[in-house]
Amino acid sequence: MLRVVIALLWIGVTVYALADWWRTPEERCPGRIPKALWLLLILLTIPSFSIGSIAWVILRAVARAEARQRGETLDDDGLLSTVRDRVAPTAPPAPAPVAPDDDPEFLFRLERDLARKRAEERAAEEKAKKERLAREREEERAAASTRQDAVSQENTAGPESTAGIKGGSEVSADDVANRGTEEADAPKEDNPDEDAR
Repeated sequence: MLRVVIALLWIGVTVYALADWWRTPEERCPGRIPKALWLLLILLTIPSFSIGSIAWVILRAVARAEARQRGETLDDDGLLSTVRDRVAPTAPPAPAPVAPDDDPEFLFRLERDLARKRAEERAAEEKAKKERLAREREEERAAASTRQDAVSQENTAGPESTAGIKGGSEVSADDVANRGTEEADAPKEDNPDEDAR
């Protein structure tokens, strides 16, 4: 029974090494040994417990581990990958980084941000202008109200209260206007001095 297990293991390692050799590209052969030489090593060492097959499996596993550490990926799909590489078109190369002023998305975001900033500034200016106009209107209303209060106090006080103020040399514009109309309304008297002239 043990002889059967060893024989199956021997055949299995050899078949696996041959299949892996078949699907591995020339540039990925382990140990930088040409692919044809690896085939000879695998086939010629079958009678000596497949030492070439075991070497292939170990070195190939080491190469895969090193590639993973470098961030590379090895294609382990077997024959399907070689057929797919021949049939499928290659992916377009990644776009090279472009300068910000050549990038349409960057320019769009920049223009959008500038437009938003301008709109905010306009809104702030309009708000400040509205507040200033409201303050000016309020001041005008207060001044007009103060003038109306002063005029209404003068009208309610009447001429008696203002007569005491007019004493002496103080004469208002209303007094001058009233005096001029009184003189115009009075009948003309004959003045001998006017006739002499």
